Amino acid sequence: MSGSVGAASRRVELVMFSGDRILFGRFELPRALLHRYMMLCYAVTTGILSQLELFTPMITMSAGERLAVVLLSIGAVLGTAIAGVIGVELWHRSTSRLVIRASPFLFAASGVSAVATEWFVHVVPGEGWPGIVHLLIIWCCFYVISQILTHFLMLKVMTRALNDMRGGCPRSDRAARETEPRIEIKGQLLRPGDILRVAAEGNYIRVVTNGRQHFLPGPFGPVIEALPPDLGVQVSRSDWVAAAGVAGLRKAGRDIAVEMIDGTTVRVAQSRRKAVTEWVQSLGQGRSADVGAPDPRATSTQSGKWREAKVSRMEN
Repeated sequence: MSGSVGAASRRVELVMFSGDRILFGRFELPRALLHRYMMLCYAVTTGILSQLELFTPMITMSAGERLAVVLLSIGAVLGTAIAGVIGVELWHRSTSRLVIRASPFLFAASGVSAVATEWFVHVVPGEGWPGIVHLLIIWCCFYVISQILTHFLMLKVMTRALNDMRGGCPRSDRAARETEPRIEIKGQLLRPGDILRVAAEGNYIRVVTNGRQHFLPGPFGPVIEALPPDLGVQVSRSDWVAAAGVAGLRKAGRDIAVEMIDGTTVRVAQSRRKAVTEWVQSLGQGRSADVGAPDPRATSTQSGKWREAKVSRMEN
């Protein structure tokens, strides 16, 4: 991915409630949250939520008043989250990676949003505060909604926003990809160079490509066995990564994780550590998180199959 942020500059790791992890450069997350793709999603979300009667006072409100309430609520969450991330990044002066867990930030931001909404809906009209119980209920409601929206935006939209911010692919690469043959995965035709990783999720598989995610029927094993052997390797019982998507390796104690060019990390099973490490090194990509990312278009040969009795996933 030309123009992508190298692993050396990916100093911020955002951990979602689901355990999904996304890597950002310094102060890249606040800028990404204000990217035009994200702003469009905020606008659509605001329009939808403003038509719903989320709590009792909204029943008697006009469409404009409901729109103002939702705008205030989303703006408070977004503003608090951005200010919090910037503050933490300014405070974190160490050269080590900064790990940010999204849930505490969303909980605090939802609280600010709930207070602002209660003030606008009850205090401004002269009704006074409705009480702590009512505030806590609204707070919990906003927290659940913010978790759902954040997961959707981060896993569905953020990848495209980052790709756009980091420069995307040069024209020569795009022209070459147009003529690249496709492979079929469960009826979905995909360019081999676009595939980054495949993960098992119950009876389904998640196929992550450049800027998109496809949820397709499983099972995982036959799908991986049908992929071209030089496209990538299986790193655990439920994860496969493409050579074109690898940015490097990260070690944390006895654990090893493959860092992907889309900012995610995939844990390597203990039984496959040596084989995966050698494979990544053969790509010229056997580097730690503090070393710049190499050319993500490098390819290699899958060396055999490995078996594991236990599913290993990246934990929180």
